[in-house]
Amino acid sequence: MVGVGQGPWWAALTTWVVVNTVNVAQAVGFASRSSHGMAVNQALGLVIAALAVPASVALVGFARAGNPWWIGPAVFDAFVVLMLVVDNLWPVQWRDPAQPAILMVAPTPRGPAHHQATGPAPRGTTGR
Repeated sequence: MVGVGQGPWWAALTTWVVVNTVNVAQAVGFASRSSHGMAVNQALGLVIAALAVPASVALVGFARAGNPWWIGPAVFDAFVVLMLVVDNLWPVQWRDPAQPAILMVAPTPRGPAHHQATGPAPRGTTGR
């Protein structure tokens, strides 16, 4: 039995199904890149975007029950909106050609990334 503030069971089940479907879709999309390029990944992106519909239904169910778990589906919906904007409405091309400024953090001259790239300072110096 669902207690006060726990929300409807179907909203929790819906959220569980959405989360695990996204996990499987992302794994399949990532694994298929080397053999199928981005075609499978892009199709699975649409599947993930469509999962915003059941996530939104769960969001409403949680919110109406006063359960704070509505935050999870709300964050997922925001992610889907961001994904659609970055991939379709305002495309940011960072893979082809590769944009190093987007793909990796540029090392700073004296920050931790510098020491990882060049190794520790020689003995007897401060590294400055």
